[in-house]
Amino acid sequence: MLTIIKRCVFAFLSIILIFFLFLFYSSIRSGLPFNEVVILTARHWVLSGISVFVHVYDPCGSVTVESITGPTDKLSGNHVGITLEEFLLQNKDKKITVKNVHNEKIIESPFSFYYQPDTSELRDIRNKMGLDDIVKGAQSEIDIMIRLRNWARTQFNRKDFQKKIDPFNSLTIWLKHQRNPKKRNKSQDEYYPCHFFPLFYSQILLSMGFNVRIVGIYDRLYGTPHGFTEVWSNQYGKWVSMDPDLNLYYTKNDIPLNMMEVHLLRYMSKPGLVVHQIIVEPGVQPVESAKGMINYHKYIRLADLRNDWLTNTYFKGHPKRSDLSTLFFEDKREERFWSLYPRTENPADMYWTLNQAEIYVDEKKYESGKINFTIKSVTPNFSHFVIVDNKKSIKWNSSFYTWLLNDGINRLTVKPVNTFGVEGVESWVELQYKKDL
Repeated sequence: MLTIIKRCVFAFLSIILIFFLFLFYSSIRSGLPFNEVVILTARHWVLSGISVFVHVYDPCGSVTVESITGPTDKLSGNHVGITLEEFLLQNKDKKITVKNVHNEKIIESPFSFYYQPDTSELRDIRNKMGLDDIVKGAQSEIDIMIRLRNWARTQFNRKDFQKKIDPFNSLTIWLKHQRNPKKRNKSQDEYYPCHFFPLFYSQILLSMGFNVRIVGIYDRLYGTPHGFTEVWSNQYGKWVSMDPDLNLYYTKNDIPLNMMEVHLLRYMSKPGLVVHQIIVEPGVQPVESAKGMINYHKYIRLADLRNDWLTNTYFKGHPKRSDLSTLFFEDKREERFWSLYPRTENPADMYWTLNQAEIYVDEKKYESGKINFTIKSVTPNFSHFVIVDNKKSIKWNSSFYTWLLNDGINRLTVKPVNTFGVEGVESWVELQYKKDL
């Protein structure tokens, strides 16, 4: 019996020794102090334990409100049939001639993101701040984003440190209008400006029917991140980045860029990046060079895999609020960022798509002159589809649609619309059908 106990003690001590050797090796390789590696590892274990508990019983689950992202009759992503393009390529019906087709391709991430549902609080932000007046006369979606960003930046100075509140509510902060005329230092219960302005601006955009996420960028390992807001653009069919703290955004060839695109430009000899900045606060220096901003995009992190700050409150350590709700992009061309938290080498994991209509066809039910569609969409706060069937506009709430072809040219377009009335990205198909062939 004594021998068994000794063996157990020896095995236990060996495991402890191996573990500490691993931490010591991690400390040397990462350049982090040993005690910091120990703290980060212990923090990860605690958060992982909480995550396991939450998966069994989530005390926040009963009060969590989720955003509807598609028709309620959708088949949990298992849409019937094949894509519209595949169907048209293999279709043997000689009565059909394809004239034109554009079917959006939905990209989904393996990492879950939790969207802000449409609530009365969002409507209050929009109405009481008078945001519709601010964007009145805007010529494009990007123009709306810039106007709202510029207005949000004028509401506070960088040193008007705002007190942290949970849940975050931009209207509450705006009405308090806390100022700092004596330029005192920031206290622990106040936001850094490059954290506050992205949150403030993001919630303003959410109230106008946009979708957003917070992104952190670093120019060196374990440095202090600079916060950005990335906004999904229906106009360009991709995420674009806006810096509401420095009040700027980037373009290349007049196309707005996102964080990943700027990061990838770092490796080009002639990146062609243009920085568009509006100075609204005296004393805040303009960005001196595009090169300087590119260099700061060395490391990228999605700071929150959620934007439902207004509605859903989670206790500290909850997996939807903790470090487990972040996502690092790891580029092998850069020095490895030591972290135990979620990471990916695939840009698509961070750059999923929204507000699109992807059309599938149930080829097993195909009849000449009759095509059965299944429409897939990931549209936060989904309201309905607008289907234009041979010039007839239809408000459609189902995933399923039967297209009856007329003799001659037939055209069908589909686009999702959210509860704010914002129209998404359109898919379309144009066919010629010869009924008597």
